[in-house]
Amino acid sequence: MKKSILMCCMAVLLCCGFFACKSSKGVLDSNLMGAVELKKTKSQEMAEAKPATRAWGEAVNFKHSFAKMYAEGQARAAFRRQLETIISSASRESNDGAQTYHSDGENGTALGTDQGLLNDAFVTQIADGIANGVVVTNTDTFQQRDGQYHCYVCVEYKGDIAELAKTMANQVRKRVPQQVSDEERAKMEVRHEAFEKAVEDKLKAMGVK
Repeated sequence: MKKSILMCCMAVLLCCGFFACKSSKGVLDSNLMGAVELKKTKSQEMAEAKPATRAWGEAVNFKHSFAKMYAEGQARAAFRRQLETIISSASRESNDGAQTYHSDGENGTALGTDQGLLNDAFVTQIADGIANGVVVTNTDTFQQRDGQYHCYVCVEYKGDIAELAKTMANQVRKRVPQQVSDEERAKMEVRHEAFEKAVEDKLKAMGVK
């Protein structure tokens, strides 16, 4: 008798588990019902193909020219943010925040800490300069039912990743004070080369072909 009762309880538990799983699966399926996978625009695909030297943006406006202009601005902003992240990270790795010295040929006097790329304002300055120089390589325009234009824009840095890394490093080199001794200048050049290498490595790691 006890054995029969135990088997009945097990059967009930299994049945409850079955319906619970089925119910859960039903909820998941219902959430996906009617969902449509959105197709990427050409601008998005182009940007994703070369993420280190391209970026995309989008905007909606009743005027086509405004929609395109805003989308381009979004693309440049995205590219700038990407550069800022790379510059800051590469700067830390190459230890660019080093102590510089003024030398009279015999004695070295502390001139102050060269914060280099660890200075947020300088990071933004470099990134802005490069982002402002990128060009629009593709534009996709769609007109919505309400009459507004939906634009996607892809911008690109016209150069390979080695050139992009060198451009960033050269901006850093310009900050070396003229009164720095030749010895300290040589030491800083080693760090700048390390920074340039770090930038190039990070760009390559982004999957650029």
